[in-house]
Amino acid sequence: MRFDKGTGFTLDYVFDHSIREGRANAFQLRAIRPDILDYLSFSPAFGGTAPQVSQDRLSQIRLDHDGNVRDKVQGHALTLNLDIGDATLRSITAFRRWDNIIDGSDLDGNGGLVGFLVSPAILVPPNAFIPQGIGPIDLFHTSNERHQKQFSQEFNLIGTIGSELDYVLGAYYFRERATEVNPQGFTLVLPSPVPIPIAPGVNLNSFGVNVDSLLSYRHISQSMAAFGQATWKPAALDGLSITGGIRYTEDKKHLIQTAPVPPAPRDLTRKFHRLNWLANIAYSWTDDIMTYARASTGYKAGGFNARAADNIGFNPEDLTSYEIGFKSELFDRRVRFNVAAFHAIYDDLQVQQFLAGTGGASSTTVNAAKATYTGIEAELQARLFDGFTVDGSIGYTDRKYKKFLFVDPTTGVASDISKIAKFQYSVATTANVGAQYETAVGNAGNFIARVDWSYRSKVYWHPVNPFNDVIADGGVGLLNARVSLADIPVGGSKATISLWGKNLTKKDYVLSGIDFGSLGFAGVMYGDPRTYGVEVGFKF
Repeated sequence: MRFDKGTGFTLDYVFDHSIREGRANAFQLRAIRPDILDYLSFSPAFGGTAPQVSQDRLSQIRLDHDGNVRDKVQGHALTLNLDIGDATLRSITAFRRWDNIIDGSDLDGNGGLVGFLVSPAILVPPNAFIPQGIGPIDLFHTSNERHQKQFSQEFNLIGTIGSELDYVLGAYYFRERATEVNPQGFTLVLPSPVPIPIAPGVNLNSFGVNVDSLLSYRHISQSMAAFGQATWKPAALDGLSITGGIRYTEDKKHLIQTAPVPPAPRDLTRKFHRLNWLANIAYSWTDDIMTYARASTGYKAGGFNARAADNIGFNPEDLTSYEIGFKSELFDRRVRFNVAAFHAIYDDLQVQQFLAGTGGASSTTVNAAKATYTGIEAELQARLFDGFTVDGSIGYTDRKYKKFLFVDPTTGVASDISKIAKFQYSVATTANVGAQYETAVGNAGNFIARVDWSYRSKVYWHPVNPFNDVIADGGVGLLNARVSLADIPVGGSKATISLWGKNLTKKDYVLSGIDFGSLGFAGVMYGDPRTYGVEVGFKF
């Protein structure tokens, strides 16, 4: 919605609301410790199902819990602009809310397993061995209820001084409140001190303990910043522009952790601040070709990992980056070609380490590493004829840890694993190629057809874990297509109808993986196979 009476004042308001219901992608077991697999292999003899473990995608997976998911998102954004002489005063106000419920989700890729169980009393002194007999076992399942609200306010003063200087002055405020209640249940498989006879001549060497745990917390983040940036374009050097910027940020993190107990309840607060800068020099060789060089610093606030059991917090992460680039719009702006090379240095890199044990699944965030990212990115877009455009991009990043201090969860000893540690959820190579055709269909709207192919190289899910290589996913390319009729007049609004298809070549690829470490198993969640759908949208 826009209000503009031509008086130098404008108002823009955007509202969005969405509700999504479905099921979480199924978790498939890819690797398991031999002693645990031996324990599970007795399940059919006890009247249960056989364990499912495969490094290839299975067509069907038995689950004890369906993993029903409900997402509700609501957002508001209000932008005000007021012209004041040669300057503009801008206010940007935003509020978003997210509510998420996962009603039972299996993270072991198996259902219907049964086994020999012992009372949880075995886990606490005096470690009493109390058999419970044969019963259902579940390597890991969880439910989740999460709520998040965030509010932000930004003010900008944008203007010029004379004909050579442009400037932006600003202030920013952000506040977020998040809560989570995460019950977990799992079967801990332990070695038996003595063989357990279950039939003549047949003994068990392990037993199971069904354990329940709970994670519950409230986390509040607050950030305030003041910044300024100026660009000088000297008249005597046509085409040259020099930009400098500075930003001061203060952050406050507040965590109220109510479970697990112990060590919760905890009420923790930390504050951080940084002064960062930016410098950029650019030269426009013609109206269509520009080159630039940039140096800047950045910072990510420290804080607390709300899922950590031993929550001592972590420190800020600092970044120094350098970039050079070339931008162009050629052949009467029918072709756009951009390329950039960069080098980034991270100090006190924040790394999340997944942990699991008798307290359930948790994680800890540590300032483990110093790392560098060196890479190149290029993009090309060409309008071959009216309405038809092709585009492509490619990027490569060489990532290296200079130092990575890893704390062994069993011994507590720290060691430098920079030579073997992997960059989690990060790939070296990405590429994309697409084509799109668009044309008007009389007064009925616009016809749009697009096809694109995207690629990413091998990805790891943990820096280092026992089954990290087993659950990693190799490079994959996905083909998608969409056909739309957009801007269809419907009363005072406009509608869009789209038919889409994703992963048209039915590639098997992994969305994420979890190595449960000391629990002794690991698995992955595969992405959707070939899917089709229809979307209908309205703009008011």
